[in-house]
Amino acid sequence: AKSVYAYQIEHDHEIEDTIVRTSTIPEDLGRIEYLLSDKTGTLTQNDMELKKLHLGTVSYAGDTMDIVADYVKDIDGKNIITTSKRDLGTRVRDLISTLAICHNVTPTIEDGEITYQAASPDEIAIVKFTEQVGLSLFKRDRHKITLAHEGSHENLPK
Repeated sequence: AKSVYAYQIEHDHEIEDTIVRTSTIPEDLGRIEYLLSDKTGTLTQNDMELKKLHLGTVSYAGDTMDIVADYVKDIDGKNIITTSKRDLGTRVRDLISTLAICHNVTPTIEDGEITYQAASPDEIAIVKFTEQVGLSLFKRDRHKITLAHEGSHENLPK
């Protein structure tokens, strides 16, 4: 069945030049609930940037991102991710913390600057966004991810 699905997808005239590279594509397509996309990168040159957060009833974009940064500043002394009913500030902190740790980005330090490497420019955009609001990816190995909170940057190696 998977081979038949792959054949049909590759020969669909409405999506020309499609190449199926995995046999799990039908299962993956069946699980899609939301599809967010950019153009092919022609205009953006694959230089992605996270510009808006939406948490149910509240959105943050542009000038209101400083509110997000203020919520992140309040992370000190709190569990990074909570599970109880939460106020808006806690929900924002939980979202930013989740974005800061749920990815495959690897930080590298070159000439005192942290740069990021990943297979996807989208993931790098997310990590750069969390850095802008005060929660930076500092170190990653097979067992641990280290984040630097905005107030703790003076402890980072130069």
